[in-house]
Amino acid sequence: MFAISLLFISACGRHGVKLDSKKALTTIEPNLGGLLQGSWFGKDFDEHAVFSIQGDAITYVDDFSTFKYAISKDTFEIVAKEPHYKQIIIILTKDSLVLRDIVSHKISKYWRSN
Repeated sequence: MFAISLLFISACGRHGVKLDSKKALTTIEPNLGGLLQGSWFGKDFDEHAVFSIQGDAITYVDDFSTFKYAISKDTFEIVAKEPHYKQIIIILTKDSLVLRDIVSHKISKYWRSN
């Protein structure tokens, strides 16, 4: 298991963005919006995407609710009155997205299928 984790981390470092909390995300990858575009799957939703990002909007597939989003440094934020949602982007590659909730510190892992 350790070897698999190490391979995943090294692969992400070569092909995507692995964030250091002291560095601004925009200085690491200027086209984050491009990397986020598309449908993202999670462990609880094997057959259907959890959410889709198109342009400056995120749509949750289960109820088709759509919200604007913003990225500031390493923070992904849904721009809505209620509920307000912020997560730290830990890893972002062309096919992997790992987020950490600011309040609960829960880690969420997503992948993109082509």
